Amino acid sequence: MMKNEHWRKVSAMRAWEKNIRRVEPYVPGEQPKVDNVIKLNTNENPYPPAPKAYEAAKAFDMDKLRLYPDPECSALVHSIAQYYGMDDNEVFTGVGSDDVLAMCFMTFFNSEKPVLFPDISYSFYSVWADLYRIPYETPALNDKFEIVPEDYFKENGGVIFPNPNAPTALHMDLEKVEEIIRHNQDVVVIVDEAYIDFDGRAARELVHKYDNLLVVQTFSKSRSMAGMRIGYAFGNKDLIKALNNVKFSFNSYTMNAPTLAYGVAAVEDDAYFKECVEKIKNTREEAKKQLMALGFTFPDSTANFIFATHQRVPAKTIFEELKKRDKLYKVEEHEHSYPVCWRCKSEVVFKAVQEWHINSDKIRPKLIEAARQVKWTPDFAGKRMEDWLNNMGNWAISRKRFYGLPLPIYPCEECGKVTVVGSREELKTLAVDPKKVELTNYNGIPHLLCPVVSDPKKASLTLQQVVSEMDKRFTLFSECEVKNISGYNELIEKENKKHPDSPQAKMPYIVVIIDELADLMLVASKEVEDSITRITQLARAAGIHLIVATQRPSTDVITGLIKNNIPSRISFAVSSQIDSRTILDQPGAEKLLGKGDMLYFPMGDSAPTRIQGCFINDDEIKRLIDYCKSQATVKYNEDFENVSTNTSSGSTNSYAGEDDAAYNEVVEFAIQTGKISASLIQRRFRFGYNRAARLMDLLESRGIVGPQNGSKPREVLVKLEKNDEEV
Repeated sequence: MMKNEHWRKVSAMRAWEKNIRRVEPYVPGEQPKVDNVIKLNTNENPYPPAPKAYEAAKAFDMDKLRLYPDPECSALVHSIAQYYGMDDNEVFTGVGSDDVLAMCFMTFFNSEKPVLFPDISYSFYSVWADLYRIPYETPALNDKFEIVPEDYFKENGGVIFPNPNAPTALHMDLEKVEEIIRHNQDVVVIVDEAYIDFDGRAARELVHKYDNLLVVQTFSKSRSMAGMRIGYAFGNKDLIKALNNVKFSFNSYTMNAPTLAYGVAAVEDDAYFKECVEKIKNTREEAKKQLMALGFTFPDSTANFIFATHQRVPAKTIFEELKKRDKLYKVEEHEHSYPVCWRCKSEVVFKAVQEWHINSDKIRPKLIEAARQVKWTPDFAGKRMEDWLNNMGNWAISRKRFYGLPLPIYPCEECGKVTVVGSREELKTLAVDPKKVELTNYNGIPHLLCPVVSDPKKASLTLQQVVSEMDKRFTLFSECEVKNISGYNELIEKENKKHPDSPQAKMPYIVVIIDELADLMLVASKEVEDSITRITQLARAAGIHLIVATQRPSTDVITGLIKNNIPSRISFAVSSQIDSRTILDQPGAEKLLGKGDMLYFPMGDSAPTRIQGCFINDDEIKRLIDYCKSQATVKYNEDFENVSTNTSSGSTNSYAGEDDAAYNEVVEFAIQTGKISASLIQRRFRFGYNRAARLMDLLESRGIVGPQNGSKPREVLVKLEKNDEEV
């Protein structure tokens, strides 16, 4: 009887539990109770706070602790606003960025639509969402651990993401951040920039462009004040007002008086702040090198931590060994989400399967010895290969994922016919090589429209012929009522199926390759520039593409007009930062190592990618050319093969040189004036610069004018002979 009565009492006492709000709590980084520990679980700053913060602490009037602190945090808000060039009403402060973010969730995410944030990011986001009963979705990172902006281009109740992300340490370019904001202007977008001071452009500069953007930062990481709990946010004044309204409805006095005073002092000590940030960045970069040498791999960190894994040794093994050495304080498990196949996007089902592996330890010495026999270009590639062989684990030879490059070969299941996409009938090449040493070896391969063009004068006319071919194609598209080469070829394919006895030829793609643009610009800059501009602006739809190369990336060769119309660029090693900016619009190429080291900057990317080209020797090139020649006999296109070197009728800018019609007039003018320069020729005869410069070179070579003397006009060495009768 007593037992039943006790049970009823317990049941009655615990009835209240049904009204408790249940959430899965966020677990903060564990704080050690011992000294001399390098703690990595909360990414704290290893350097002390700013000296001015120490001075503020010493000078703080303890009598002020009997008073409530300033609820508006006016001094700190003003200091932050002044430092970052914002207005006071565009800054909000809180007890660490966690407090600011929690206020944001409470203030802005009140829709029935789900809030979006990455599946691998700050784990507090899901806790706040559960706490405040906010629906949410977590788009997956891609296989490079990057946020995919397009995943956020859908209906939602708000967007929040860290940048740089945690725990990946990857920074998303500001252009991609803006893409997300631009596609979500009907909701509040929050960019959590706890680690932004360690690299990358802050989204703060977009606050005045988008009134729905809120950028959150903290004093905890870069300013060494995690213990003071100072977080802040930038945003439109209406967003900041809404945050303050919620804050004053929750707790008006969120920040204490000492924190406010020390925070102001820390902001004022700008030199110390920047010095510490640079120290951490240098340590990070050195740590990358050391970890890489030990066989660790990781995304390129832009934070004050590195998201690393070992190529060969499991994390558990490393953990146990560190534990034995009393070097490990805490380990946490993180579940990696891989919901879909990266190629076909179908759902991935995880299951244990048998796999075959090669025991690398048994064959490792032979592999290393074989690698040492190879002549590597560049030299350091051999060291990289040996390091990889030393650290590689057992090699799976029965893996189930897709690897390798798919070949464009399609066999017909019914008749067995093999179709190759990109055959010589479908791809033609036009090569221009004024130097006569790089591309002329390719003469005779079946892909060429005409023999390699080595005459600069003929090259200009050949480019004009390309423009003419483009115009013909667009006329044909109009007649067939199609938009581009793909539509035209699809139409031809349909017609050929209807009339197999008399098939029509498809329109081939054309790739125009110019090996040395500088030589062409020297001879006929205006014509070449015009042709390149028209081809790059219009020819893509017509199936005509252009590759231009030059060893001299100066602005008179790569003009602004050419540059603006060739968005995808590659730069190898250059001699100066100016050359790098001419090619890529930014420095960096002057630091390349040569021997195939390059920066690749494709259209649409916000920054170039550093890649290594492979080395192909002359013998390999010859074997490739011989093979191509053996496959078919070359049939040149008459329109391109028979291009004349004569200038077109009506041309107002004939080619400068010995055949220049104005040569004698220029000579007479020079003798009459006694002084001559390219600019003077330009003004007198209304020539372009390149033609005038060519004429000056010709005058000098024939001894008519003296050598160049800085920017001064050249001295004319030939005098007019006076007639005695005239005297």
